[in-house]
Amino acid sequence: MLPLPTAARVLSRPCDAEVPTPCVEPVPGFRAIFRFLSDETIDFGIDLYELQGQEGLDAFCGFLRAIGRRLDRTLFLCPEGADVDLAILWYEPGGDRIAVRHDR
Repeated sequence: MLPLPTAARVLSRPCDAEVPTPCVEPVPGFRAIFRFLSDETIDFGIDLYELQGQEGLDAFCGFLRAIGRRLDRTLFLCPEGADVDLAILWYEPGGDRIAVRHDR
């Protein structure tokens, strides 16, 4: 396994350069694949089929909460390519809670 490059190194590469996509598995059967798209956001993809049932949802919420606590900032779960105004789930550090959008 190779060490992860710094964000500054990855983001300073030419646009057409290959970019690493680290994959983490917080719990068995649940993977998050990170993508270095900008220096302003943390982008990662998950396979919702891996998060079946309450146990899968709990694992994902714990993962989101751990990142939000570490960064002390709000994190949004949005459909791929959507802006935060379409977030369906988010972590709020002030209340240390996961919130769900109910108007859909």
